[in-house]
Amino acid sequence: MQKSGLETLRRMARLFLAIILPVALTHTASAAQRDLGFGHFVHTELEAKNGLPAQANSIVQTPDGYLWFGTPDGLFRYNGQTFERIPVLRHGAFTDAAIIEAIVTRRGEMWLGAGQNAGVLVLRNGRLQQTGMTTPPPQITHLVEGKDGSIWAASSGRKDRLFRHMAGKWQRMDLPLALPAGAIADMEVDRRGTIWILLASASGGQLAFLRQGSARFETAADRVGLGRMTLDPNGGLWVSDNFGTRMVRDSSGARPLAQIAYPPVANIGFPKIKFDSRGNIWGSSLSGGIFLISGAGKAENSGKKPLALSYDDRIGTLPTLDVFPDREGNVWISSSESLHRFHPANAVPVSSIQSHPRSPQRLAVATDGSIYLFSLGSLYRIEPNAEPALVVSNLDANAVICTARSGGVWYIDRRKAMLFDGGQRHALPAALPASEPPVLCEEDGFGRLWSLSRNAVSWFREGSWHYGFPGFDEADIWDVATEASGALIVSLGTNRLIRIDETVATPVRTGWDGSISSMHNTPLGLLVSHSNGLWRSGTSGQRSGASITTRALAKARDFDVDHKYLWVFGLSGVKQFPLARLNQTWDTERRPTASMTFDWAEGLPVGKQDIGFRGRQIAAGSDGRIWVLTRSGPYLIDTRNVIRNTIPPPLAIEAVWGDGHPASEKEGRQYLSSGTRSVRISYGALSYSMPERVRFKYRLIGANDEWTYAGNRHEVTFDNLGPGDYRFEVMGANEDGVWNTEPASIEFTIAPTFLQSPIVKFVAALLLLTAIALAYHWRTYILTTRVRNAMSVRSAERERIARELHDTLLQSVQGLILRFQLLVDHLPKEHPSRAELATTLDQADEVLSEGRKRVLDLRSRQPRTSLEEVIEAVVERQLPTDRFQTHIRTSGVIRPIETPVFNSLIDVANECLFNILRHAKADRVQIDLRYGPSYLEMEIADNGVGFSPKAIADAAAAGHFGILGMRERIEALGGTLQINSEPAKGVRITVRFSSTVAYLSKNGQTPKKTGRGWPWFTRKVREQADP
Repeated sequence: MQKSGLETLRRMARLFLAIILPVALTHTASAAQRDLGFGHFVHTELEAKNGLPAQANSIVQTPDGYLWFGTPDGLFRYNGQTFERIPVLRHGAFTDAAIIEAIVTRRGEMWLGAGQNAGVLVLRNGRLQQTGMTTPPPQITHLVEGKDGSIWAASSGRKDRLFRHMAGKWQRMDLPLALPAGAIADMEVDRRGTIWILLASASGGQLAFLRQGSARFETAADRVGLGRMTLDPNGGLWVSDNFGTRMVRDSSGARPLAQIAYPPVANIGFPKIKFDSRGNIWGSSLSGGIFLISGAGKAENSGKKPLALSYDDRIGTLPTLDVFPDREGNVWISSSESLHRFHPANAVPVSSIQSHPRSPQRLAVATDGSIYLFSLGSLYRIEPNAEPALVVSNLDANAVICTARSGGVWYIDRRKAMLFDGGQRHALPAALPASEPPVLCEEDGFGRLWSLSRNAVSWFREGSWHYGFPGFDEADIWDVATEASGALIVSLGTNRLIRIDETVATPVRTGWDGSISSMHNTPLGLLVSHSNGLWRSGTSGQRSGASITTRALAKARDFDVDHKYLWVFGLSGVKQFPLARLNQTWDTERRPTASMTFDWAEGLPVGKQDIGFRGRQIAAGSDGRIWVLTRSGPYLIDTRNVIRNTIPPPLAIEAVWGDGHPASEKEGRQYLSSGTRSVRISYGALSYSMPERVRFKYRLIGANDEWTYAGNRHEVTFDNLGPGDYRFEVMGANEDGVWNTEPASIEFTIAPTFLQSPIVKFVAALLLLTAIALAYHWRTYILTTRVRNAMSVRSAERERIARELHDTLLQSVQGLILRFQLLVDHLPKEHPSRAELATTLDQADEVLSEGRKRVLDLRSRQPRTSLEEVIEAVVERQLPTDRFQTHIRTSGVIRPIETPVFNSLIDVANECLFNILRHAKADRVQIDLRYGPSYLEMEIADNGVGFSPKAIADAAAAGHFGILGMRERIEALGGTLQINSEPAKGVRITVRFSSTVAYLSKNGQTPKKTGRGWPWFTRKVREQADP
């Protein structure tokens, strides 16, 4: 069975632990309080259930932002969400080779040391390839890059130990360069190009180095054991072994003038160390556990004992293989079973104050700005910019504290009350009345000190205690505060507030519904947090005050206010709200938004204190520090030194699928098969501090250019995309809202199907246009035929009426006139009635003549003269030449006109000219006859007084229907009549017919479709034309 490099390293570690470590552990250093501990980091563990592959022997990060893990199962890439195994080129043992070591060169290439005689590999074009090592050793355990770009590889054996890759070839270098005997335990290259090698043997360790350009190795006199090396941020060389952790060379390559060394850590053997971005050393160990040296490069810290995770912690019992700080400040440590991430926390535990989940913690803010914290019977005072200082201990752990108006804090337990002001203690002379243990205390503005249990109150003034208060319902006391007037405000039950002034207790009108969670008197007034938001009292206790209704402020465990911010401690952690923004939202629909949030991802525990432990849970100090009480103990948020991630997350578009099938790539563009309807794109942001808080927005150019906010989703699906070229763009923001300035993008093409091809689309469009044209002509023919049929019916009806009138009425009248004429002729000439009857008969002849004219008008007529000549005759008859200047113009090619259209134009001309004579007060008339290829138009204009559009409606209402009749007559024939007029600007009347309605065919007949060859079509047309 093949063995990995990890097993060999473990054997070496056990050997030297047995020989050297017992002696080394006799060197001890005095314990000291560290500036930085593991509690200052958020620890996240990734296991196999998170997709983690086998144990990671080596961790690196490439310039594109990916994290890479070399494991016994090969190379894996991590994007903050998933692990992806990198495929290998099938070639013998290389297929199953374990990855033991990995480095990233200055050019961004990744070189890997492998086991199973696979030699050194390189990642190129997304695949692992061999580098041409002809006779590789069983394991490559160390890799470094020389200053000249060469790659140096070391094996774990005692021969064939050192190799160099230059100009595309590998050379064995341990014998030519006279490398001293011993197994290579570690290898580093400093900034000057010197190669340092830590050698191990049964007799101890030795440090060898090869200067830049030198032909052989030299040995250093430094005392070293079995361990590892690293470079600090300034280029200094450090060694961590069984003698401790220390700097052996400064950045110039010389021994440091002032020794900086730290003692070894118990039970830590063969440590591997790395510096993080803040100058701390992190160490892993094959013997199990990790350790931390805070501020390791500072001389004043030299000699302090490193911090190690205890064996109570799971990681403290597991072998740890590698430690790697990424570019965002996270530290990754791989163990034999899992992967650990340590992210710098903004909420850190107050390690100097002990607590227990079942014992209450209390907070109070003194008038001088000091904060008092009470836990497990000990009282601490925290002055601005100072660490907690113990005031007194061995007190009742269930006591309460509250602010003393004269300075300091009051302490009250079941039996006594004391005032602590700095280092001074003052006990009240009288004992408390027998009652329940206090849960709250408060000093009001009337000189009374109140002790409140869940269902009872006691108060002290002028040397004695008093039990209860008149008119106060002492039931289910929840919280207490003193408003600016000095009155005591007590919350009872779910949402009742009672105001206790010097003599009486009265209810406070709030105007909101919801259970109370906490309340405090603040510079903004009395603030009450309830289940629906935040309430502020009015200037008087009887006023309902103002509210902000929002989930961001609802159900807060507690809150506090400093000179700039409202700090809310709730279900989602501690949130910061600027007061300037908050003051603009009282009693409005606007909702305030938090400017900062500190929750579990920032190091703040999820668990709050037990709900029965009432009173203040958060205190904002004047120095910018926020103190929070949690189930895990007191925590501190130093807002002056908030750690923020200012690095925009690198973006990666992982893959493109079309209908579940991966896209093919050609020349940087992705191609999807024809007929693809659904496109799925996965993407990621390579930010590892808080990957759950990374946010995205995307757009698909070619479908929608607008940005879409995607939240934390790492995948998007586009449905019903047609064929064409698309460009997908995505932008990301890290946990602190720092967005990329440029989006990541990928272009893809969906191939069209045959039916979606351009030629098919062209043919389809041509057919569609043809069908539209045919439909248009068909519809036009139907409408034209209907109009012509209507005109024919109208003409026939007019002729029938004229015939009936002529054959009946006119003939009868003619007969009566003749009979009366015979009677008149028989009367004597001197008869007095003869003259009157002769006059009556003359009038009857005139009526008969007028009737004949009207009958003639009813008959269709098509004069042999042109329309212009008829219009001239109408003008001569209607308009006197001495009063009017009339001009008639004809344009276009004159064509024969349908009789109904001709007659209607004459009728409109008659009516218009009659109206001009009677009403227009004009002296000029212009008549235009326009024969267009697709229309016939007649326009009559005058320069008279004109009228407003409203005048037409008024005339119709008064019984004058001339204009209305003209419009109806024209529209009945399928034409339009338009009237344009304004007062004092004359009138312009335009009559227009389409050519299909107005003109006769060339043979003088109405054009008709023959329908030859189209019997079905012709029949359907006639059915549509003659409904």
